[in-house]
Amino acid sequence: MRGIGAATATLVLAASLASCGQSPTLPDSEVSTSAYTPTPVSNLTAAQEAEGFKDAGNGLAYRWTTTTGGCEYGHCTTMEVLAYHACSSVYAEVNVLNSAGAIVDMSNDTASNMSAGTRAEFTFTTFDDDAAKTQLTELNCN
Repeated sequence: MRGIGAATATLVLAASLASCGQSPTLPDSEVSTSAYTPTPVSNLTAAQEAEGFKDAGNGLAYRWTTTTGGCEYGHCTTMEVLAYHACSSVYAEVNVLNSAGAIVDMSNDTASNMSAGTRAEFTFTTFDDDAAKTQLTELNCN
């Protein structure tokens, strides 16, 4: 690699490894921290963001309204879903995790005929005594 600097040679090597399907490992001092990060586009109003809603990017936004805990039967977590586009049906699915972060169960819920601006409460229930938290895995507007 005559005629190019060490940093350039490292980047060329990293690009070559990446094109071969190998993960390049670079020392921390040579990893760039100025990578371009696109600004996410949100369809939510400032008021909805202030309420804690997160844009799912598919006509829906959501916010957790309780943490995993007791309910009448088993353990429940609730999430409020806001449709900012009309959805004939909404499907949500979560993984139920234990305190170590391992998946111990899954749960789902649905809602029908959500017009733009409609909110619905989704309840995810598990009977697994190791349940510690939930992780949203799917949220679809159909």
